[in-house]
Order: sequence, then C-alpha cells, then structure tokens
Amino acid sequence: MADSAARHSALAEAAGVPELIEKKGLLVVYPNKAAYEADALAWSLRRENNVVWKTMERPELVALCPELGERYQYGAFIVDGAHCRSPGGYVAALAQYAENKGVRYISGCAEKFLIDGGKISGVVYNGNKIACDHLVIAGGMGSVELASQIGDRLPLVSERGYHVEVPGAEGGVSIPVMMSDLKFGITPMTGGLRAAGQVEFALKGAAPDWRRARILLDCLREGLPRLKIGGFSTTNHWMGNRPSTPDCLPVIGPSPKVKGVYYATGHGHLGLVSAPLTAEFIARLIAGDVVPEVAPYTVERFCRGGKE
Repeated sequence: MADSAARHSALAEAAGVPELIEKKGLLVVYPNKAAYEADALAWSLRRENNVVWKTMERPELVALCPELGERYQYGAFIVDGAHCRSPGGYVAALAQYAENKGVRYISGCAEKFLIDGGKISGVVYNGNKIACDHLVIAGGMGSVELASQIGDRLPLVSERGYHVEVPGAEGGVSIPVMMSDLKFGITPMTGGLRAAGQVEFALKGAAPDWRRARILLDCLREGLPRLKIGGFSTTNHWMGNRPSTPDCLPVIGPSPKVKGVYYATGHGHLGLVSAPLTAEFIARLIAGDVVPEVAPYTVERFCRGGKE
C-alpha cells in the first residue's frame, strides 16, 4: 500500500477523472494526549512502515476541521494520506477507460469452469461457453464458491460494513478524519459526508441490521456536533461485504490445482487501496513472469502438509 496514492492518481489521470483522487492527508483525533500515547503500538507500526505524521493540539485540529467537537483536544495529521471522492464514479471511469483500450465486458453467472489436462480452457455462463487460457477470480465473497469449483479452498468470511452518507454536508469537513475512540472514519465525498467503519459478523445471507448504520450516524453527530445533520431517513445508507481472511492478508496468485487460474481477492477493508498493485502482480503472472512478491499471499498458505 506504500505507493497506492500515486498509483491511483496516475490511473485517475489516465481515466480522465483526476479530481476523484485527493491527497489532503488524514487527521486522527483523540480526546487528549494521554489517549494518543496509549495508542503507541499503532503509531510505532506506522513509523516502522515510513508513515509520516505530526502531532497537533486543539487549535491546529480546529484549523483543519472547524466542526470538530470539543471532546477532541489532541491528534495526529498523516501528511501523505489520500482519499477517493467517489469510489463508484472512479471505478466506472476505470471501466470505461479499459473498454476504450479494447476490454470487452460480458455479464452473466459463471456456472462451470472447463478444465482440460489440468489447465483452464473455458467458462460456462448463462448456458454459453467462452474459451480462455487464463482466468482471474476476483469476486469478493463470491470467490469462495468459484474457487470450490476447481478444488481450492478460500477461508473467507464477510466483515460486513455499514456506510452512511449525509448529502450536502461535505462542506463541513474538507479532509478525512478518523475518530480514534469511536472507531470510525469521516470522508468528504462528491455525494456528501460519509461515515464508515466498524465491523459486523453475521450469517451468510442475513438481512442488514440498520441499527449499525444508525450508530454511525450517532457517532457522526457526536464527533461533529456543530454540523447540521438530518434524521436517518435523509441519509444514503448501505451495507457491503468485505471479504476477509483469517490472517488479514489478501489472496493473490495462481491456483495450485488448475493452471491458468489466478486469485485476486480477500483484501478485506483494503480492496480499493490495494487494487492497482494487485493488478500489476496478476498481469505479471499471466505474462509468465516470476513474481516473488506474491509469496505471502498465495492460497496455498491455507493448506497444511499438502492437505486443506
């Protein structure tokens, strides 16, 4: 993730939407200096990974985020933080850019994989067949079922995440803010001010529990008490499945069972951030290169002694 901001900026520029990737930093706020110091492990890990930040007292925090509640008196500003102002708009622009480059999209349900001599040879979708020499499984939580069709086991679980977006409120915050004690983030988006974070584990297919989204809205009000925020019905809210692994690392690399099949999934909370480098790894693998960087991420790490 070290150079993800630069990679996304380059992609957004190529796709004609440079304004959707902004590098304004990230503000992490605490009730006081003692709370910041109690979080020393997290900051030491950031330091080891060359993250640069500067600590701030209340006046500097308010200068960056005028709506910040009085409870926050100390914080850290991560200088190189960046954010995407519209993930949906950005991905749509990338899809169009790829299509302009010759990519052809086919929409349908992958019903069966065709394997010939241990190699992938095609996909059956909606009763149709399409031949292929290479196949990339990048289906989020759907990757589990797809992998099982070729004999690979992906131990993914959904970390369900709720989002609340307040239309028209983005002017109240100009940079992303992380509330350390409430464990959620606030991001200014093209469609409003978005609050997201926290995690819910639930059974597959369980209906959303919108109390989770209401909690986020309450946290937003608590963190930014001076910002005018309407009731829950005035917000845009949704729930999504974050495909996560037991060791919190993604699954990137070739299938040990079928030649020509590659995985690019299981990124948890970091799918968008990690996508450009993941794509580069996959492209290099398909081109026949040796890619030692994917060694920690292969699906084979979930096998012990050659057995799943």
